[in-house]
Amino acid sequence: MQREGVRCRVLVIDDDADIRDSTAMVIEMLGHDVVIAADGPSGLAEGRAFQPDLVLLDLGLPGADGHDVARAMRAEAWGLRAMLVAVTGRAGEAHRRVAEAAGFDLHLAKPVDLGTLSEIIARAAALQVIREAPAGGVNQEG
Repeated sequence: MQREGVRCRVLVIDDDADIRDSTAMVIEMLGHDVVIAADGPSGLAEGRAFQPDLVLLDLGLPGADGHDVARAMRAEAWGLRAMLVAVTGRAGEAHRRVAEAAGFDLHLAKPVDLGTLSEIIARAAALQVIREAPAGGVNQEG
């Protein structure tokens, strides 16, 4: 299921150990690199060290609200490049707008199904390929 050899670097931040660990296991089974954190401050530290392409971030975290963590991530170069996805039990339209204002690219309700997770990782991997392409685009000589 991995997209043509492109490994995505995924950071999972969730205080629920079962959700965090099972999500990480699925991401590894899909052939991608994953790092986990249980709270906002450690998630920020892991992000700085790991430089993820994709962050799956629970909004209800101890130590820092997920919206605040997203804002802090977006204030750093690596956070500007990463795709940020809010993963939460709060799925109403008002919650989506607040998440978007905090800098999230997507807002998903828990639990996230495997198909949706695979699609999001593929999108993040595609963005990674675009970012790493040489200036001027792909050589189209034929």
